[in-house]
Parts: sequence; C-alpha cells; structure tokens
Amino acid sequence: MDRLLTGKSMKMVDSYTIENIGIPSMVLMERAAFGMLRFIKENMQKDRKFLCLCGTGNNGADGIALARMLKIEGYEGKVFVVGDENKSTDQWKQQKGIAVKCGVVIENIMESSLSRVSEESDDAYNRYWVQELEQYDYIVDCIFGIGLTREVGGQFAKIINALNTCKRANNVYVAADIPSGLNADTGRIMGCAIKADYTITFGEMKSGLLLYEGKDVAGKVLVENIGFPEASLENAHEKFYAINKMDIRKVCERLNHTNKGSYGKVTVVAGSKDIYGAVHLAAMAAIHTGCGMVKVITHENNRNLIYEKLPEAMVETYSQADKYDVSAVENAVKWSDVVVIGPGLGTDENAMELLQGFMSYTKQINKAIVIDADGLNLIAKYPQLKKHYHRKTVITPHMMEASRLLNIPVKEIAENIVQYGCQYATENGITVVMKDSTTVILGIESFDNKCNNRVCVNTTGNAGMATAGSGDVLSGIIGAVLAGSLDVSRIMKGYGDNDYEKCFISAALGVFIHGMAGDVAKEFWGEVSMTSGEMMKNISVALRRCQKDEDR
Repeated sequence: MDRLLTGKSMKMVDSYTIENIGIPSMVLMERAAFGMLRFIKENMQKDRKFLCLCGTGNNGADGIALARMLKIEGYEGKVFVVGDENKSTDQWKQQKGIAVKCGVVIENIMESSLSRVSEESDDAYNRYWVQELEQYDYIVDCIFGIGLTREVGGQFAKIINALNTCKRANNVYVAADIPSGLNADTGRIMGCAIKADYTITFGEMKSGLLLYEGKDVAGKVLVENIGFPEASLENAHEKFYAINKMDIRKVCERLNHTNKGSYGKVTVVAGSKDIYGAVHLAAMAAIHTGCGMVKVITHENNRNLIYEKLPEAMVETYSQADKYDVSAVENAVKWSDVVVIGPGLGTDENAMELLQGFMSYTKQINKAIVIDADGLNLIAKYPQLKKHYHRKTVITPHMMEASRLLNIPVKEIAENIVQYGCQYATENGITVVMKDSTTVILGIESFDNKCNNRVCVNTTGNAGMATAGSGDVLSGIIGAVLAGSLDVSRIMKGYGDNDYEKCFISAALGVFIHGMAGDVAKEFWGEVSMTSGEMMKNISVALRRCQKDEDR
C-alpha cells in the first residue's frame, strides 16, 4: 500500500527532518527545486520563457531556487514576487540573495508597474495580466504552500483569479508542492486556487491533492523524493494509505488445488417489485470479481429476469404479501460468507423488516454484511437499526446518503469527508466507504497512534462513474472480496489480523477495483457515455491488467 500524508503531517515531517535528523532546510529546498528542474528539462522545451510566481514563504523560496537553476541551465525567465518581503522567511531571503547574484530578474508585483492596476476593477486587472502572461510559456506557481489554512483574499485572490481567467492556449501551469489556494488536508479550495496542469509535490502525496476539489485543480500529480528519511515519515501522525496495483496482483494469485467453495459465498438481497437492475448489477459484479457462489434474494417479479440474465446465480424470491420469513433469513445468512443488502430494495416497512432481519442475524452469528443504497436510507429513516451494526459491517454511502445518516449538509461532509467518516465509523464500530469524486475508506480509531492505518484514499476512477448503478456494482465487488474471492491476507500483514482490518482492507481493495473497471470503461466509451453495466463487464479486464502489469 502507498502512503499519503495530510499537509499538517507533512509539516511535522519537515520539522522533524530539520530539527531531529539535522538535514538543513536549505538542503531540502535545493532538492525540491532540483526535482522541479528535472521535470521541466524532461518535459518542456528550452527555447520557451518561464515565469515563477513566488510568495514570501518557503514555497516561494523553492520557486526562486528553481528560477536560479533555470537561469544557469540557459532558460529564459524571471520571478514575480507576490507579497510583503518584510515578512519573508530567512531561507527566502537567502535564496533571493543567491538568485540575484546569479543574474535572476526578480520583480515584486506590489512595487512594480503591476501595482498600478492593483486597485482597478477585476476586469482591468485580468486584462493587464493577460498581456503580461502572453510573454511566458510556462508559469510555475509557488505562491502558497501546504500550510495555508485561511481564505485567500485581497491582492492574492486577484492574482489567482486573473491567472485562472487568462486565455491559456499557450501557457502551462506547474504548481510547486500544491496549487496555491488549495487546503493540503481536505482538498477544499480556500476561496480561490490556481488550476494547475501539473503539480510536483514533495516527499509524499498530500491528501488534499486527491480529496474534494483537489483533483479539479491539481492536474497531473507527480511525487518528488527530496530526501526525507523514513524515520521522519514515520513520525507523522495522520498517515493515510492507498491501494496500488501490486496489492491487487498479490491478492489475485490463486492455488491450483481449489474449488468454488474456496472463493466465498455472497447473498445479494436487492431489488423490489419495480426495480430489477440493481440486483443484476450487484450480483454480476460479485461474480466478475471471482466470488465462488452467489445467491440472489429479491421480489418474485424479478424471477424470470434473473433466470435469463444471471444463470450463474441461485435465486430465492418473496412477495410483498408473504414477506421473507425469519427462518429463510437465518438459512440465507448461515449459507453466506457475506450478505450484500440494499440496492433497489425500497424503503417501505417490509423492506425495513427484511433489512432488520439480515442485520440482526449477521450480528448474532458474526457474518459480514455490506449495506448500500436503500439499506442506508432505511437506517436513516429508522435509526434504531443502528443497534444491529457489528464489527463485520461495511456501509457505502454517497454524499446524500451520508447526509441523511449524519443529519449534516452534503457540502459540509464533502469538505471534511475524512473527519465525518472517521467519526461515524468509530462511534458505530464499523467500516465506512464514503463515496465521492474521491472515495475514502474509513475504519475505527483512525487517528489513534497505534491504529492510524485505517484511512484509505482511493486513487482510481473518473467522472464518468457518476451514473446510475455505479454504487450497486461497488457493493457487489466489496461483497465478493470480503467473502474471499481475493486472498486479502496477503496484504494484511502489519495492519492487524482481525475482523475490522479484514473489512477495511477488503473495502479498500473493492473500491480500487471498481475505479479501475471504470477507467477501462472510459477508454472504450468515454466519460459521457459509459454506463455502470460497462463498468461491471470490465472488472475482469481491470484485474487481468494488474496481474500482467499492463497499463492498457
């Protein structure tokens, strides 16, 4: 698994490296600038002009160091300083002094001709900036770093908004560490943020580059190793993780002497008298993810469609009049390794009783359950159902479902997805998959120093997956992985061998596979036209690519 850090934790790493390890700040700064230089040399033409926009903190000092290196390498460019130099850091002053001696042109926006339009209207200011920026092909953003915690305003907001409204056909924006204006912890845009084409982030991937609005402004993100020792990285308290393709490859390996019973049994309780698609997508996704056996429990109206479309699945049905009796629930749970319940189930009293039966009995005999869609809406409608949560429960709410469960506005949850997801997971002793543009998997005690591995940020998927049925596919994938279709134990070493950890890792693997399947579907159908059915059909392609280490 890959490691990610919040901006706050990365600052701790930086301080520990300087104060305890003894590596000077200027050395790290030089390494950061050299990493950006290497990227520029490998990807950009030398006969183009550069502009480094630098604040007066250490992120700006990185930019000034880069400008000096570009000058020495023969590139043409200059530095615009944004901010009050009287408030600059000692390292910034040193870097400016070195750069000036090397012939770098450094101009302070507040003191230059640009200041003449700083008090003009935003339109006038934007027009002036367009004229300035037309001179440069590459613009490096070093205004704010990972320490930004307050809204961007004043002259800084004007500059950032002007940059974003410029005609950028011939400009490429490169952000140093993080796009200016983005919160490095949460991914929230702090009023405004520069929209980068590339972000070169230092040391470790920052959570804010992946969460909430971060992906919209970060562009393509590259992690540059600037020499933080492992002892410093381990000192960070808020460590998040991400599944990678090597993890998938490990868990996909199968022994020859196995049978269908070796790869788990999933019962999918889904669909209703007017809804069939949800049960089909969830059950078929479990099958494509390698589950040994799948049983479907649904309304009798769906029987013929399941026989036709899901010949691999066993089928049990019920009618609204007969309901689904207690003994049938108990037998289904006993047969299963995992129950997936909720997609298309409905939210009437009969559906509530069905959900209550499965939640209660899985808790009684310690079987895993994945609750999605209408299952979550029922829990929000009937909060007493939460008493049936147990250590093998995984829930998969999207933002609106999470809002109903938490009674908190969607926007507030999206801006603090880790905080609220951790809170709900810990309070209820379950695993929570918070589905958003970046899905986050959260377990209990996420910030406990002994147990801080239970935050996983997903790195696969695309905007085309925002379509009906996508969540049904995910619930089926997670159910299959949790049941044993993949050998999760191969990556659990070091993360704790227990029920919580298996649920957490299985959910994280499932979300990663779901995103990969969406990325494959995008190749063939594009983000606008892809469907959840295409995602489901491409689970096998995604898994095969990981096994063969294929990028295409």
